[in-house]
Amino acid sequence: MVWYSGQFWALYFLQQVSKVDPLTSAYIVGAALLLATPSLIFYGWLSDKIGRKPVILGGMLLASLTYYPLYLWLGAVTQPGNINYPIAIFIIFILVNYVGMVYGPVGAFLAEFFPGNIRYTSVSVPYHIGNGWGGGLGAVRHLGDVRSQRQHRLRAALPNLGTGGVLHHRHLCDAGDP
Repeated sequence: MVWYSGQFWALYFLQQVSKVDPLTSAYIVGAALLLATPSLIFYGWLSDKIGRKPVILGGMLLASLTYYPLYLWLGAVTQPGNINYPIAIFIIFILVNYVGMVYGPVGAFLAEFFPGNIRYTSVSVPYHIGNGWGGGLGAVRHLGDVRSQRQHRLRAALPNLGTGGVLHHRHLCDAGDP
């Protein structure tokens, strides 16, 4: 949900809620993506240094706590005919940084968490189906109601914090760590 809310929903929000024309909204999101994409590499590196769990769960927590105010702020600075481009790009830059925090370490996490003999079937297929269908289409039923979209993202992101903590603890216990 962090990926979709940070990138795709930002574009949708600009076009459908703030009524920014498609080309302008694409430039805003494109500029933010260009600036923030290196965050995936940075947070992957950071997770090598301090661990996967704090980076991934930190990204989910920050996203859960700040999506609502960030989207309110984005709506305020992207009124038709009065768009504050640097601030709009900055807000989406923040959203994409959350994507970097969650998805930068994920590749290494999956490789470490699951043995190679099951990794490419039992993990990869459900992961990609879940990301595409669950994350991408999970909020489609709320397309017309922006408040409902925000609440859906929050309800979807918060349980992941608990699940991530439990899985990480279970992995440590299986590995022999307390």
